Amino acid sequence: MGTVAQNLIDLIHFQVIENPLKYAMEILDKNNTGELSIQTIAEDDLLKNILLTNPSSENNDTESVTQDLLKLFNNQVNARDRISIQNQLKPILIESFNNETNSINTECMGKICPIWIKSHSNLSPTLDIIGNVSSSINILILNGENDSQTTIQQALLLNQKLDEKGHVNHELITYPNLGHLFYPSSIWLTGLGPIELMY
Repeated sequence: MGTVAQNLIDLIHFQVIENPLKYAMEILDKNNTGELSIQTIAEDDLLKNILLTNPSSENNDTESVTQDLLKLFNNQVNARDRISIQNQLKPILIESFNNETNSINTECMGKICPIWIKSHSNLSPTLDIIGNVSSSINILILNGENDSQTTIQQALLLNQKLDEKGHVNHELITYPNLGHLFYPSSIWLTGLGPIELMY
């Protein structure tokens, strides 16, 4: 369920940099200017939560979030300014990715544990080793088609590798409109809720 074919570091790169940039350009930048207002980010749950992993304020009101965003952009902009997606937003996302994946901190604080991340960097990706599984072993791959954390492409890569290796006892089942937790989700954000029983 929620399969990973490639290296975890590549997957985190997608989650922290690629997907948020695509979201900013395709969804939030309605006029295709390559810019976003601070207000737009402050009012958007997906992007503000990616950028503000540790907000300084307990309040989630737009004014507090705006102040946190201004600090994040080193007060180089004010609340009425627009920021460049490529020149200002992307570097912050890259810095966040680097902090998460290259941390020298050994304590598990926040979203990702540095020791756990580093342990994955030494592992072979599942895609490289899944072909070694005996054909006598059944493999079931389940993935939501709207999974924004372990995308459907990961499951498709594993299924393709098993086909290429002649592994006959495998099956891929995908679920339309479901996300990482098998709950209705958009392609951008994982919905939270119970898995519905399907008979």
